[in-house]
Amino acid sequence: MSDATNTYGEDIKLTTTDASTLYKTIITELEKGAGEPLYPGDERRIFGEALVPVFVALYNSLNDVGRQTLLRYARGEVLDAIGERQDVKRLEGTPAKTTMRFSVSTPQEKNIIIPKWTKVTPDSENYFATDEIAVLQAGAYSVEVPTSAVSNGTKFNGYAAGTITTLVDLIPYIES
Repeated sequence: MSDATNTYGEDIKLTTTDASTLYKTIITELEKGAGEPLYPGDERRIFGEALVPVFVALYNSLNDVGRQTLLRYARGEVLDAIGERQDVKRLEGTPAKTTMRFSVSTPQEKNIIIPKWTKVTPDSENYFATDEIAVLQAGAYSVEVPTSAVSNGTKFNGYAAGTITTLVDLIPYIES
């Protein structure tokens, strides 16, 4: 978070999640309970060392749950619940938008129809579809068509120009 938006300084931690701190605490408490130092190889120390990753995961989970009560860290249903307190509803997402250029290597003698909902993908996971019917005019090399992601989500954002290139719905003569 940038200094301009983070008015509280460092990232807020509600509990320690540092593995070395938790390691020292666990071993110290085990030694207190045993009433003697626990040396490497002592099964009680080995047991304590095995607990460290469990405690780190637990404390990280508790830290996350606690931080979600703060608007800055809230997400999903928790964010919606915080908004309800203020009678605020989350805006519905909208699909990412872009423009696709459909091209031929050699101009054709007849118009080529690009149907509405023609799908393209950058990665075989995220799909985009044309928003309208387009016509690549006879003699032209390309036509540009408004296109939208098939669903909402940030995973559809940030593609660089020229990276959404795989035509899913094949169209005769369309090369790219």
